[in-house]
Formats: sequence, C-alpha cells, structure tokens
Amino acid sequence: MPTMGLLVAKLILVAWLAAAPRGGPGSAPDASLAALARARIVLLVWAGGAATLRVDADRFSGMSPIQLEVFLAGLAGRLPDPTERLVAVSSMFLDTPYVKSPLGEGAGHPPDPDPLIRFDGVDCTTFVEQTMALARARSLTGALAWLRRIRYLHGRMDFRARKHFMMAQWIPANQQEGFCEDITERVAGRRTVWIAKRLDAEAWRRRENPGKWPELEPGDVPAGVFRLPIVPLSQVMARSGRIPMGTLVNVVRRDLRAFPARVTHQGILVACSDGRCLRHAGRAGYGRVKDEPLEHFVRRNLAYRKWPVTGFNLQRLILPGIRSVISK
Repeated sequence: MPTMGLLVAKLILVAWLAAAPRGGPGSAPDASLAALARARIVLLVWAGGAATLRVDADRFSGMSPIQLEVFLAGLAGRLPDPTERLVAVSSMFLDTPYVKSPLGEGAGHPPDPDPLIRFDGVDCTTFVEQTMALARARSLTGALAWLRRIRYLHGRMDFRARKHFMMAQWIPANQQEGFCEDITERVAGRRTVWIAKRLDAEAWRRRENPGKWPELEPGDVPAGVFRLPIVPLSQVMARSGRIPMGTLVNVVRRDLRAFPARVTHQGILVACSDGRCLRHAGRAGYGRVKDEPLEHFVRRNLAYRKWPVTGFNLQRLILPGIRSVISK
C-alpha cells in the first residue's frame, strides 16, 4: 500500500476506534456484531497488514491497542461458553502488579484523574470489574461502555456516582443491572448467615482514618441498613464443591463501628492444579494477581485477628448464555 494510502487507512482506523461504543449496552443483534467485527478486522489488516491479526501476547499488558481490538472481536467466537470466557479473560491479568485504586474518571476529572481502563496495574475490585467488562465486549469501546455500567450508578461517569460501597451500591446495583446474582444461600443452605451494615452521614463522619476512604461528603454516602448472606468462614471448605467455577467471592469482615465497610476483598474462583483457587489481586503476600489455592486462602483469613473475617458472599457473574451448575 502506498505511504499516503497507509496514512489514510490509519487515520480511518483511529476514527473507527474512537467512535461511539459498539458491542456494549444497547448494541445491535449478534449478526450485526459479527459483521461489524469482520469489517473491523478487514480494516485492521488494511491498515497494518496480516501480522496485526497475530495476538501472541498472553497478557493484556503486552498487547497493542490493535491487538486488543482483534482479541476482543474474536473472543466470543473462540470461547462461546461464558464461564470459560470469563475465566480465560481473568487469566490475562495473571501477574499484573497490585496498584491501589488504579482507575479513575480520566485526566482532568478530579478528585481521581486516573485512567478509565488500564492493564499495567489492578486492585482486587478493578481486576474483577475489567474482567467482567472485557468478557462481555466485542471491542475496546464496548469494554469501556460495559465498564461504565459496572463501575458507576446508572452508567454516569462521576466520582460521586461510582459504586464505592460494596454492600450498599456495587453488589445490589450490579444485581439490578443483571451482571451478577447472589448464590450464597444455594451453596450454604441452612448454614447461611445474614449480616448487616448500617451506613449514613453520621457513620461516615465517625469513620477511622478518613484518608483511607473515598473523598466523599457525608451527603454523598448512601443511607440505610444493608444486608448480605454469607457462608461462614468455618463452613467454606465443606461447601466449596458446590461453588461453580467463575463465581465472584466477596470477603466479609466483622462489623466495626469505625469502619464504613464490611466487604474488603474480591476474587474469582477458578480451577487450578491444586483443585480450586481464588484468582485475585492480592496486596498482602503477593503484590500481584495470583491463583491462590482456596484452602490456603481460607486458612489465611481464619488467622486474621485485628479485623476478623466472618465469611464469604458468593455472586454468579452473568454473561450472555451463562448457566450456574451447583451440585446437590
């Protein structure tokens, strides 16, 4: 292709990639998405040659934007089973360094101008959120559209609209969006315990170490008593065989008056050489995304004394066509 033609192709590609989200919320039917994916790949080949179709990287951090587009365009075709797709996408974050609160609203949007999406650092929640978004997407713009809906109330990208509080916002709002479904009671049965957390402006004012929590005014904090079922920590391993692969595991701690949260960690259950592992971005001990044998993770949590862990809440992460399989 002549130099000028290549330049024009690349300019078209830039415009294409910057266009309104495709493959995300409110997108066209599957047939249209497939046609769009094919057209996108044709354009990628035209702009950069057939070599652009080879996605050799096994981590998102090693992909160029074009490789990421190609990867996402063909993801559902390569992995039609939603659970396999979710687990495969999560594996692309393995060994990614732990970075506290790595995502924000983008440059020029205080108080958190961190990037909207990134692959060189995650914390436990942004690892889960980006996995959920990428597993649903057919393009990078589609992933960003899904990520907005997963991270923000009503998809409104604003720090105050971010789902900061797990029990009061993140879990119930994402259940309402159809992104997850609580399966704790199905797994724990009669061993299920319901826990609660009261949150309001006064609880926010008396929080300990304010610098550790989001920069919110008391009026921005959701008010109410928020409840959540858990599998007691002592019962997790006895019930672990009933937890489907790809389940989101939320770690729930004892209620402390000075702390406005009880859910403090998240990870995704996956199969591994040790049987069952929690794939998570761990700050303590690992400092990166790792597969930790579930039994080892439970033992570590049983050892916490300063702020004890009381149990795990379990959410089925929903992708199109996913079905939960829980042993009776």
